[in-house]
Amino acid sequence: MPETRVRSRGTFSNASLCSLSGINYAGCGTTTDNIVTPFSPCKVGTLITMADTVTPNFEKRRARGEFIFNGLAQTTRVSDLNQEGSGCVRTTHPLTPPQCPDGSREIVSWNGPWFPFWVNNNVAGLPIAVGAPIISNEKILDLCTEASTKVLAERGMAAANLFEDAAEIKQTLRLFRGPIKAFYDFFNKNGKRMKMMGPEEAWLAYRYGIKPLINSIQTVAGGLKLPVGTRRETSRASLNLRETLVSNSTFGHDSSCVTSVQTLTTDEITIRAMSVDEHFASIGSNIGFTAKGLITLPWELLPYSFVADWFITFGDYLKAISPAPGYKSIGGCLVQKRTIRTTHTAVGSVPQGGTSFILLRPDTGICSGTLETKLRGPLGAPGVLWKSDFKFSSLNRVADSLALIKVLANSYFR
Repeated sequence: MPETRVRSRGTFSNASLCSLSGINYAGCGTTTDNIVTPFSPCKVGTLITMADTVTPNFEKRRARGEFIFNGLAQTTRVSDLNQEGSGCVRTTHPLTPPQCPDGSREIVSWNGPWFPFWVNNNVAGLPIAVGAPIISNEKILDLCTEASTKVLAERGMAAANLFEDAAEIKQTLRLFRGPIKAFYDFFNKNGKRMKMMGPEEAWLAYRYGIKPLINSIQTVAGGLKLPVGTRRETSRASLNLRETLVSNSTFGHDSSCVTSVQTLTTDEITIRAMSVDEHFASIGSNIGFTAKGLITLPWELLPYSFVADWFITFGDYLKAISPAPGYKSIGGCLVQKRTIRTTHTAVGSVPQGGTSFILLRPDTGICSGTLETKLRGPLGAPGVLWKSDFKFSSLNRVADSLALIKVLANSYFR
């Protein structure tokens, strides 16, 4: 049985002390009372705990060139007082009976960083509370499937698929047939206006016709310089998802004041997948001719298949389940890194108890709690699903979409 090793580093320590004091005027004589013994409202610091699998002879095996992907589970807990702040100070109105000749009043002072104590539901000695997860487990599983599908699709694929380029050369040339003919007619018929390619058609022709051909030429030029023989290649994929939640609440303490709290929670997860393969690199594979590229060619040649690839993983799924002759898997893994961070901010206080009380100082402070988890395990199975990011924040994707819409609209509404 593999041995599991558990390690930890870091620690939590007590935050600065809090105290509560009051001055009352029983019988118009001032008396100072220490109502609460000073205490630490919370814990601050960083604690990291990691559990992994011990691999016998790990260093020797790694020196021989083996890739070892042990299972790993790591948790990082951070508790921080970003701004310690202070508690509120409340006093009674000078005219509140009994009226004392010296004008003394009752004053209650909450001294020190009380705010994290209220945030933790009046429980001392705990790290700052972290909000509940926002991203659902279903979304995380979909991200893992999408990343695994993308990595498995890249196994056995060259940087450029020259089979696809060779098949699409005629289609690319057809894009220019209209302008070339119009240019020819202009000089031969001497008067007929030339119908040139519009900016939208020109953009699509460049992005999906000319640019891929230029990239293919560069791939061939670079591939001819690569050595022939056994080589290891790594396929990688990375996906990210982030969601945010803002909530507002209030708390009151001992008839002194009511404080408003704004709580901001961010939930971010990053999925990284990788696969290491060994294969014999020939001149053909170096310049872009691979067996897997030929097998998946029909999908690439379908009209607007590139648009479908914006939204769903069907194209990657076909590549992932297609065989990659000559490729031997050396190893692979999928890493999930999730960070949930909650920041609590005191945004204002009002006196509690009606017109008899005056607030001299509000509650202040900012504190945060962070929970980061990291899991490493095997790649998942490929699947067909909606992509997590359509990348419409990318200027190129937006330009592609607008140009495509214009071209399609013109074809139906001439």
